Amino acid sequence: MHNTISAEFMKIQKNKIFLVCSIIVIASAAVIVIKDLFFIEPPDDYQSWIMNSYVVTTLILGIMSGFVLTFLIQREYEDKTIINVLTAPTSRFRFLMSKLVIWFLWYAGVLLAIEVIYLIGGFLIYQGQFGFEGAKILVISLTKSHMLRFIATIPLLWIAILQKKIFYPSIMAALVFTGIEMTASNMPVQAGIVIPWSAVPLVGIYDVPFPYNTIGIVSIILTSIIGFALSYTSFRMQDQ
Repeated sequence: MHNTISAEFMKIQKNKIFLVCSIIVIASAAVIVIKDLFFIEPPDDYQSWIMNSYVVTTLILGIMSGFVLTFLIQREYEDKTIINVLTAPTSRFRFLMSKLVIWFLWYAGVLLAIEVIYLIGGFLIYQGQFGFEGAKILVISLTKSHMLRFIATIPLLWIAILQKKIFYPSIMAALVFTGIEMTASNMPVQAGIVIPWSAVPLVGIYDVPFPYNTIGIVSIILTSIIGFALSYTSFRMQDQ
């Protein structure tokens, strides 16, 4: 498994898509802070500011995350390096897991950078108000919601495998998942909590009470398990 992940790192070093997507996401967070610090009056309380920041991060990170995963899979078919995996006695499970690990490491690294930027912004914009409590709310809410979101978007892996050389289906799916997540606040809780992508903010940001939070987490986890199972089954059945 270690060798497979190391090979993936060597592959991505030759392509700038990871760097470009990272810069776009991190720059969007920096723009939010700069805008509220120098140009536009920010919300009166930092909790509203955190919510506004979450919406922007959700949109940009959701799209760029879809690009990164699509690149990880589609490049293999485009460069025909997938033939080596399909014909050699290589574990296809390890191959898919290595893609997930690389995708997660990128996702977690970018999320960490975003949180650092927002922490700095919170202390600068809400001096004397943000404090430790504000930092705690920001880190917990963003980490919880975006980790749940990563788990809920694992079915993108299945779509990327099915599309092979085609680029847009997984990107469109990422947009749909992101759109559902951003409209969660307008849905009835009873309906939104059973849809994994709308359940993400309901559990991670709005902190719905029991039993809705449990239903949401189960929905998200089941979606990820089904998504990976479909990915592995589809990939195992491919010949080239």
